Amino acid sequence: MEDRLQIVRDYIHGHLGNVTVADDEDLFKGGYLNSLFAVQIVVWLEKRFGIAVRGSDLTLDNFRSIKDIAAFVDDYFTLIG
Repeated sequence: MEDRLQIVRDYIHGHLGNVTVADDEDLFKGGYLNSLFAVQIVVWLEKRFGIAVRGSDLTLDNFRSIKDIAAFVDDYFTLIG
């Protein structure tokens, strides 16, 4: 199984110009994530992992940190079996 946390971490760090952000750091409070980047992450998640992000999935809890984003993807695959 691929390490989704590492994949998400690499994407976020790459987008931030290889700035290192702790996996559990709040991306919104730290100023790393704005609405445009949030949309880019959603589109990237859908393409990279072949998932469908629905309106009800778009909560701060799912996108607050690198760890939360990876957990959201993991939960998606757990739900579909």
